[in-house]
Amino acid sequence: MKVSNGKCIRTLSHRSLRANRTRNIVAVLAIALTTVLFTSLFTIAMSINDGIQQNNFRQVGGFSHGGFKYLTEEQFDQLKDDPLIGQWGLRRFLGMPSEMPFNKSHVEIGWSDANEAHWQFCDPVEGRLPQEGTNEAATDTHVLELLGVEPKLGEQFTVTFDVDGRTTTQTFTLCGWWEHDEAIVANHILIPESRVDAVLAETGVVPGQTTDGMTGSWNLDVMLKNGARNIAGDLEEILTNHGYQGQSSTQPGYIHTGVNWGYTGAQLAMPRGIAGIADFAHITEEQLAEIRTAFAAQDVEISVLSCYQDLSAPDADARRAAVDAVKRTLGYAKVLGAKMVGSETAWGPCTDEEKAARRPLMLDSIARITEEAARLDAVFAVESVDVHPLCTPELLGEVLDAAADEAHCRVIFDPVNLFCARDGQDRAYQAAHWSRWLEVIGNQLGAVHVKDCRIGADGSKTLLPLGEGDMDYSAIRAFLANRAPAAPLLRDEVILPADTADVRYLRRMTDTV
Repeated sequence: MKVSNGKCIRTLSHRSLRANRTRNIVAVLAIALTTVLFTSLFTIAMSINDGIQQNNFRQVGGFSHGGFKYLTEEQFDQLKDDPLIGQWGLRRFLGMPSEMPFNKSHVEIGWSDANEAHWQFCDPVEGRLPQEGTNEAATDTHVLELLGVEPKLGEQFTVTFDVDGRTTTQTFTLCGWWEHDEAIVANHILIPESRVDAVLAETGVVPGQTTDGMTGSWNLDVMLKNGARNIAGDLEEILTNHGYQGQSSTQPGYIHTGVNWGYTGAQLAMPRGIAGIADFAHITEEQLAEIRTAFAAQDVEISVLSCYQDLSAPDADARRAAVDAVKRTLGYAKVLGAKMVGSETAWGPCTDEEKAARRPLMLDSIARITEEAARLDAVFAVESVDVHPLCTPELLGEVLDAAADEAHCRVIFDPVNLFCARDGQDRAYQAAHWSRWLEVIGNQLGAVHVKDCRIGADGSKTLLPLGEGDMDYSAIRAFLANRAPAAPLLRDEVILPADTADVRYLRRMTDTV
């Protein structure tokens, strides 16, 4: 803008800069360092995550985003061309050997197309994948070593294996092999699909009529066009598009889905976890864009966007500010592609009298937040804690009934937060205790916080690596397998350097899912 005294303003500005040169240099450096810190934070964190993620893929045995299990051929044909699917791969399991020399190894025999083989790390370093109409097979150097077969194209080998309870012996001609990776649990012998069908016919096994439910069936694995930011949601949407559902095995149209747990998710607390963000009220569009880009680049889902507030604060102004913060964060979640916004219902422990006095305030806050979540088509997830107003399954049921919105009001289940001194002493009591909570939660489970602790006689909780404390996850694992196979499992309050062991524990939890 042109002004008449522009020359005077410029002169004064230059004099001010010269007079306060040191202060200004410090200010410029501070701004630059803040920018570098913000960028470096993501660079370092995402580099670490990438390493963890790649190791996870090897332990899982593949890097497809997820898939649909135990399909008929008709279901496979219906789903594979869905617009949400970027690429697809197909595999059909045939059987496994269990006798010597495979009694201590996990070896799967079946067919995988080129995409599936690549995603399973079955890329021949010599030769190729088997061709249809032949007796060819490709495998890894560990299987060949167990068989005493030299890795040489054209070599023949014989394997005896089980096909849904029926034993068969088959001879194959080696057409390719790849190096064995000790981190990968399952070994594969890949054969042509035509050979799979021939062995099924030979043994009298009919896909869809097997005792194990999987032999000979069609398994569709996918890479999603939207990436890994909402794998479970995209898989469910694909099923819905074709008249199926993946939520309840007891309801019509059920198809079992699997989410690759190797793709990591995170619970993000922006003011605590990101430099340059001090509170929920002053987050810029530029900061949100940078966060979204950083997470998307690493295929890390923001499973929960934390906005933990005192939703039952007795002071009306404080409670209003808390509700406003959560509402604002619901908007941020939409921009970031986060699955939900999470909050507890209080700060710090409350006495029984305080819990009772705060409950109407809590119910009012949750109702108003849920209304905003519905308006934005976002999800709010409330977390129960034994020392907060929301501390029993019955009260949680009241909250969910009052909200009356299954799509926009969900639950973050943290069993350690609901642990009492008596819980750790009796595993049978634990199973019943967790089952009561999970029955109330039902289909409104948003995410599970996974951690472990030792319960003291005084009720104190000492956090420990997973599997080393008093927590018994058996009932929870069963619920996840039957009712919520796609629910995010978030390792809460990580204890270094036990992170690697914790990953293995989480894998065992997902093995049942």
